[in-house]
Amino acid sequence: MRCIKHFLIASLAMWANYLRLVGDGVHARELRSRALVSDNAIRSRLGALRRWRYVVVEPDHVVRLTAAGRRARAVWEPPRYVPIVGYRLFAEVVPPAEPVSPEPGGQLDLSVLLARALLGLTLEFERGSKLSLPVCANGLRVLGEDATRVRDLPRLSGVSKEGVAMLVGFLARTQLAAVEPDPAASRGKAVSLTARGLAAKRAAGRRLAEVEEGWRQRFGGEAIDGLRDILDGIRDARGGDAPLLSHGLAPYPGGWRGRRPYLTQTQAALRDPRAALPRYLMVLHRGGFPDGS
Repeated sequence: MRCIKHFLIASLAMWANYLRLVGDGVHARELRSRALVSDNAIRSRLGALRRWRYVVVEPDHVVRLTAAGRRARAVWEPPRYVPIVGYRLFAEVVPPAEPVSPEPGGQLDLSVLLARALLGLTLEFERGSKLSLPVCANGLRVLGEDATRVRDLPRLSGVSKEGVAMLVGFLARTQLAAVEPDPAASRGKAVSLTARGLAAKRAAGRRLAEVEEGWRQRFGGEAIDGLRDILDGIRDARGGDAPLLSHGLAPYPGGWRGRRPYLTQTQAALRDPRAALPRYLMVLHRGGFPDGS
């Protein structure tokens, strides 16, 4: 992990979904096909990767790793991860132009298997919803008819202030929420759900229940309950005086998670991951920074 401090923006999500696929060089069109995303998405990701100097795009449109990109490969290989959300915070998967040979399950680590299960659930939820699962799980969930201070939302949702700004902005633009000056303070903003937002919150709860019931019928209630029990056990396990999960959340020396303004949120996650972590991993188009880490 000693090299991670050099890659503040190359999150595991960015590596797993894009940088990993570059290899020794790949045409931009082939990279888009391998990543299963749209033309707009690959242009956005390549633009970011070029700005951060992890790749170069040659005149013949072949994408190659730079020295920094190769160092990132040494740090992050071999994990895979959850998708990076796009416009309106929806997950995106574009079917490949040609059939892709499936990877043997025994060669995939746990993070890949869990990420694919989460992606499957997400895509099914979002096919029957006008709102994305991250918006519902991290935004609508913590808001109500009464005003909530915007500055309190990172603590309530588990999402960074950058992610909160995107959520609140989206909810306001779509008239699901109203943003007004904080009535209890001389500065700052407060947000509350409109009647439309409250209806959307109820609809999201019904939609998620429908999807879970469909999974129980498809895979069997015993399998679903067993997976939930295992994940609850991982979340609630303790090592010494601290939650075992917090061992993996401790920031490395010099890392940005140990500095303001993220330090307070990091400390809350170390004390009680169950309460402080978001209900859904919301990895933004910013390359995963900061919620992809």
